[in-house]
Amino acid sequence: MTQRQLLSRLSPTGLVGAINCPYGWYCSQLRLPMLPSDTSYADAGSAIHKAIAEYYHSIGSSPNRNNIQTVFTTILDRVWASFGLDSNKNLTNRKLACRTNFINFEIHRLQTWKRYRPDMVEAKLETNIQDITFVTVVDAYWEQDETIIDWKSGNMSMLSESEYMQGQVMKIILQNLHKKVSKIMFIGLLNGLRLEMPHIDDSYVFERIARLREFVEANHFPRIRGSHCYWCGNVLRCELNEKGVGLWSEV
Repeated sequence: MTQRQLLSRLSPTGLVGAINCPYGWYCSQLRLPMLPSDTSYADAGSAIHKAIAEYYHSIGSSPNRNNIQTVFTTILDRVWASFGLDSNKNLTNRKLACRTNFINFEIHRLQTWKRYRPDMVEAKLETNIQDITFVTVVDAYWEQDETIIDWKSGNMSMLSESEYMQGQVMKIILQNLHKKVSKIMFIGLLNGLRLEMPHIDDSYVFERIARLREFVEANHFPRIRGSHCYWCGNVLRCELNEKGVGLWSEV
């Protein structure tokens, strides 16, 4: 794979992954064989995001508390069943927590925001940043409130580098579309946490792009161990390569 191909398209999550462990990112770009993983929690997150998107397309512009609760509960139950998740008790508890916290947030927002329904829902957007096409999904954006919301269905106690990168790239993309962004919020649906991202400069993104370019231009992708190794599908390849054992070609 050429340098141009490696840097042709990136997501915010991909850029963070590349900085955290260049080797893991490089393997993912080559689409090398990976260990199978449990996708049930990812499926649960997809179901919740799909239900929220469908809810926004279905709900009226001026709902009341009962509308919000009834419409979202009905949609979430149907979408959840379509993903085949009803038999998993742990996931069902997660679903109930996310449902409660989403409804509570929406009732609060109904009373305080200028406009209830968002102008963008699950919008797949892209833009060119320093000759790289960045792609991302904006969960919800309100033009009048100049606000982005990103829903987090997993555990979230604080904003990490992933959220900062995601938020800033979303902001850059929307600004390139001549949309104003004054507030970026990450909503923890599992625990009800509401975190607003503080202002950061675009250099936060540009500096990490520069670091990734250095790895690609040098054709050197070091292994960096950390908590991300637990979720990495390339961990077996990494461990074997450290012992001088190669199972698959990387060319």
